[in-house]
Amino acid sequence: MSKRPRILLDTTVLCGALVQPNSINFKLLMLARAASFYEPIISEVVVVEFIKHCRLGIGGITYSEEEIDRFWNVVTPLLEPESIERISIGRRYAEYVKFYVKPIEEVVYELTGRNHSELLDAARASGLKYCDIDSHDLHLLVAAVEHLCDYLCTANVNDRPEGIGAVKVIKPGALYGLLTD
Repeated sequence: MSKRPRILLDTTVLCGALVQPNSINFKLLMLARAASFYEPIISEVVVVEFIKHCRLGIGGITYSEEEIDRFWNVVTPLLEPESIERISIGRRYAEYVKFYVKPIEEVVYELTGRNHSELLDAARASGLKYCDIDSHDLHLLVAAVEHLCDYLCTANVNDRPEGIGAVKVIKPGALYGLLTD
């Protein structure tokens, strides 16, 4: 890999790293801290989802504020306020019924302020509609496009497109292999 790829990390990566400190997810976070492997992008919505999952339970285990803080300290500076990226939408976009049957790329184009016209060409080719994906994860596609990411890393690939525009969706294990080979 010639340039450091920009990679949006999903909540599944953070949760997986917390639950299993020796996991690929945790190793990906440690590579991000090294700063030479890739440029991590973590959105504010991902951080909020992570904290929510910690408090409500991940795999039946709830985490105290002290446990969340300890994890936060281990992965510093990734979760520091100045490292967390803002995006143009939160999770309220699910109310936009008008998007329901539109191509997913067209929806992301609209939600990113109509600044990424390459998505419209991709929309004609993919045929994937907003109603075909988990609508609560649309924020990830928007964040990946807005922050010019090369990859969206998530363990939950079943309800997402393989990519959107130039962004490829990749599982943590495949990403780790790509970065360390």
